Amino acid sequence: MNSRLLKKLEDIKKEYWESEVCMGEMLDSVSADGFSIEEAHWLYMRAMEWANGDKFYIHIGEDEDVLSKDELEEANLIVLE
Repeated sequence: MNSRLLKKLEDIKKEYWESEVCMGEMLDSVSADGFSIEEAHWLYMRAMEWANGDKFYIHIGEDEDVLSKDELEEANLIVLE
């Protein structure tokens, strides 16, 4: 993983500990300058997972077509735990 992303995540965690607002509100004020949309999305998911235990998954197709964790991994898609 990009060391710049990991440093930004650590900065977000530190700021969260010093903040009195929830992670979602705090992330609204965090600059994503210099990061791609994918990188900013990764930061959001990791920060929300760390602060609130949020889990993210990919839903492809109709409701009956939801992929399992194993199927996502077989398709080489990232599974956050």
